[in-house]
Order: sequence, then C-alpha cells, then structure tokens
Amino acid sequence: MLPKILIAEDDRGCLLMLRDVFELNKGHLEVICTCNGKEAVAKLKRHTISLLITDIRMPQMNGLELLAFVNEYYPELPCIAITAYAQNIKQFKEIVNTLNPDAMAMIQTESFRFFSKPFQIDILRKTALKMLAAPISGGTVKGITIAGFIQLVELEEKTCIIEVYTKRKDIGQLFFKDGVLSDAVCGAIHGEEAAIRIIAAEKALIRFKKLRNRPIERRIHVKSITLVFEAVRRKDELNDICRNTLVSSSEADSGNRECFDDLTLFESEANHLDKLLSKIKKDR
Repeated sequence: MLPKILIAEDDRGCLLMLRDVFELNKGHLEVICTCNGKEAVAKLKRHTISLLITDIRMPQMNGLELLAFVNEYYPELPCIAITAYAQNIKQFKEIVNTLNPDAMAMIQTESFRFFSKPFQIDILRKTALKMLAAPISGGTVKGITIAGFIQLVELEEKTCIIEVYTKRKDIGQLFFKDGVLSDAVCGAIHGEEAAIRIIAAEKALIRFKKLRNRPIERRIHVKSITLVFEAVRRKDELNDICRNTLVSSSEADSGNRECFDDLTLFESEANHLDKLLSKIKKDR
C-alpha cells in the first residue's frame, strides 16, 4: 500500500502545483486532492491517509476546523498547514487561539509543520517526504493474523498504531497505549465496533508505527480477547456488512464495495488465542 498524501486547498493554482510536485514521486506515494475541509473529512474516512496538507482559509469547512477534527479522530496524522494570513508560527498560533482553540493541541505537536504563503515548494516537498518517512517503525508484517499480532503488542506493552490493509484496499487502524488497545478506526466507524471489523480481516497485511507522546481518546473499554470472541460470534453478519465499512452506500464506489471480498474469519481463531493465553499464563 502506497503512502497517501491528502491536499486540501481551494486555490486551484496552488492545488495543482502541490499535486504536480508530489507526483514526481509517483510509484512511491499517492496524491489525493480536495478543495475544502468538508471533502477532506470524507477522504479521511474513506482512505488511510499518511500526511495531510491543508490551507487554512477554505469554504464550507476551513483548515482550522479540519485540524481540530484530525486532532480528535486521527491524532497521530502528520499535518502541514499553509496560509497567507500569518508570516510565522507565532502569528499562526495567535490566529488559532483566537478562531479555533480546539486546533491548538494539533499544532503544538512534533507532527505539525507550518508554511506561510508564498512558500518554497521544494522545501515543503522535502519536509513532507521527511515527515512521511519518520514515523514508520518496523515496516510491514505478513503471515500473522490480526488477533495474533494484537496479542504480541499487548505482551510487549507497546505504544503504537497498527495499520491493517490488503493489497487492494485499506481496512483500518488500531491504537495501543502501553499494550492496551485503546481505540480503533475502520472507515467512519470508531471504537469497539471498528476493532471487531478489523480483527475479522484474515488475509491482510500489517504495518505498525510508533505513537508519539500525546493523549489518545480511549473508546475501547474491554479486553481485546472479548472483541475477538465477538468477531467470531458475528462472523456471518460481518461478512455482509464489511463491504460497506469504509463509506456509506451513497458515497461508495465499486472498489470500496468489493474491498472485503477476500477477507474471511475462522472459528479456530478463538481457540488459537485461548491456547495462546493459557501458554502465556503458564510461562509467567
């Protein structure tokens, strides 16, 4: 799965310039473009985005509202803000604090960068590529079930993000804090329901990232094994509903509707994890 850069910019000339400069890396990353924050939110729900570049002044939903949304629902997403209304980061913070304080938490993290218009496109491009490369740790994992990998993360008490995908489509993300599964995102769905649908993916690839030091809203309040058993119990239902997980039926394209065709859930998964947990208890 190629990293995806989402660009939200209502100035068509600037949008095309950004698109063209990142498409120089075509084959190594994918560029998704939109002209306002509302459309950007829809793209965030449909795709696993690796980096967001957003203008601040946009119609329907401005960049500050978009950053506040990202801070709440995608807290580890690296972001670059561009604007002509601030010449430096100090001025930008003053604007944010005045217009939308909810976005302040996002812009104070290491995963945020600010560029004042007019900016040097080559510097922005190099900054973006560096931000894309920095958070990845451990690469891609194959040949292990999602549930099995969750157990490994819990045993090692890792703080990280697990991205789950097939060769064709993204599935979702699992968020861990000190080995505790705290949140999950599967399309527009969050929390326990999202985790259940992600765990149901058997023929999937796993990519994990380090989680920077910032709070994560905890939407999952049960043990992961409970979610695994629930996924097994609901396997027939999940086979029907997973095809519409990423987007609503009105927004889905044919590719999205087919993205779970090669995913299956096995009854033996619960038995396997039960044996694994028994072994862990004995070893301890």
